Amino acid sequence: MTVALILTWDGDAAQLTTTRLSAVLASVPGLRRALLHRPADWPEQEARAPALVLQLEFDALASLQAACAAEGDLQVFPELLSGMEPASQQAFRLRRYVTPEPAGRVSYLVHYPGPALSASDWLDHYASHHIPLMQKLPALREMEMLTPIDHVSALPFPQANHMQRNRVAFDSLSALAAALRSSVRDEMRADVAEYPPYRGGVFHFAMQTGQIVPARKESSDVA
Repeated sequence: MTVALILTWDGDAAQLTTTRLSAVLASVPGLRRALLHRPADWPEQEARAPALVLQLEFDALASLQAACAAEGDLQVFPELLSGMEPASQQAFRLRRYVTPEPAGRVSYLVHYPGPALSASDWLDHYASHHIPLMQKLPALREMEMLTPIDHVSALPFPQANHMQRNRVAFDSLSALAAALRSSVRDEMRADVAEYPPYRGGVFHFAMQTGQIVPARKESSDVA
């Protein structure tokens, strides 16, 4: 099972350089992949996109929690990104539906703050109806559905409580735009009308995505 820690920073990231950030992530024990999402220059952006979203993927919750512990490798983030607004954090189970060949450089990040009237009904409908439609999007390179899990963290960031996140990836902004204009998107909109009751709306952000795959280094996890 893949688990992911999502860290989101708002504010102005104009001065942000990712060189040191990438070096830190490359050595985190147990980290299998890190995705660095920064706002795309896209006129169709729905709202102000977050300045930076990190998606840190681990094979085990224990590895994720070790990275977030008081002596964990991620404790450098507050100092490293001190010029930005405080981050939010949330852990998820990550389900990957499309093998990245190649991995897309442009991600469309989606999150539903929630809550739903019934979380079980919501997730069942989304996984069984909406995901199969999303898999039909033209030129799709990656697709993920993330559902929340509890995690223990000593990071000094507030916990977000979104009921679900998704990520779809494409090779370019033009490929993303074409997918959003496709007939598949019309089918997806029709399915939205069938969603089980929920509140909080939905947010979509186009992001440029970089990837770090650390050298394999195991952590001394304690379950």
